[in-house]
Formats: sequence, structure tokens, C-alpha cells
Amino acid sequence: LNLDERPEPPRYLDRLPEAAAASLATPVMDDMTAGEPTRIEISFGHESAELDDAARRELNALALALNDPELSRARFLIAGHTDVSGDAEFNRVLSRRRAEAVRAYLVDPGGVSPSRLVARGYGSDRPILPSDPGSGRNRRVEIVRLAR
Repeated sequence: LNLDERPEPPRYLDRLPEAAAASLATPVMDDMTAGEPTRIEISFGHESAELDDAARRELNALALALNDPELSRARFLIAGHTDVSGDAEFNRVLSRRRAEAVRAYLVDPGGVSPSRLVARGYGSDRPILPSDPGSGRNRRVEIVRLAR
């Protein structure tokens, strides 16, 4: 192996923030505990699954990356999360709606095949800030490249 002839990184990586690109490049098993998910900074209003303009811009960049030929056969888990406000069932439904909103946007207008995207809602069970479960940062969507 000639170290001076390292392969170029995949083209899709330059379309995403560094941490997100690194996570998408590495497949994991289909449970979110199997690897580090890509944390897409898509925030949601309290008790809302509506995408704002900032979220749409982020998803446009993500759709470009997911449509790159190097990722064209990869499948992804889109995981929705909530903070702890509301009861458990409400949060599960809301987190699923958030994941579905992201999935729907990636499909149209993003052009990503729906068969490549699995949406799941985890409610408030997996906070990004366990020390502050009511924080708005827990209202998020994560995307994970699946190994199969």
C-alpha cells in the first residue's frame, strides 16, 4: 500500500457537516444502540412536527448526499425524538410524526427512494441531554445508516 496514493473521500461527504458525514460513511446494525447516529440539527417547536425553513435547508443538503452514487443502495433509519413534556403515548406518536415528516421531505422533494428510509419514533426514551430531559434539544431527528 502506497500511503501517497490514498483514495479520495466519497463526494457526498463534502455536502454535510463533518460529524454527520463520518457517521453516514459507517453502517451500523438496525438498532440505534449499535452505533453513533448522525445528529441532524433539525429542531421542532413544542408539540410540533412541522419543518421550518432551516430544517428544509438541512434536509436539502442531506438529500443531495443520500442521492450520491456511493450511497445509492444504502438504507437509513430516521429516528424521531421528543422532550419529556406530554405523556409517553403522546410523545411516541409525536416522535413518529417528526420522523415521518423528515422521511416525506427526503422523498419529495428530495428524490430519495422511500424504500431506503425507515421512520421510527422513540418518544422521550432516548434524550440527547439526559440531565435535562425537558430541554428543547431533545426534540430532534437522527439518521443512521443501516448495515443491511
